[in-house]
Amino acid sequence: MHKAQKVRVSERALLARIQRKLNSNGQIIHKLRQPPEGVSRWFGDLGAYYTVVADGNSVGDTHINLELYAKELGVLKPYEEVAS
Repeated sequence: MHKAQKVRVSERALLARIQRKLNSNGQIIHKLRQPPEGVSRWFGDLGAYYTVVADGNSVGDTHINLELYAKELGVLKPYEEVAS
């Protein structure tokens, strides 16, 4: 028997799926921009990905692992994986 291959999903496509799901909850996902000289000063507080509550403009979830977060939201199926 051979192992079933997983379908690869790009990071951009996964972000779009997550954003569509979060829109119904009034949230927005953001990717922290990195300055050319290195790591942003906000990286320690927010992580690479974080959510913002649109109506209150407050930070929601921080330090988001895209693949795990997408699985929790149900937008990444068990037979899919994030392309690296």
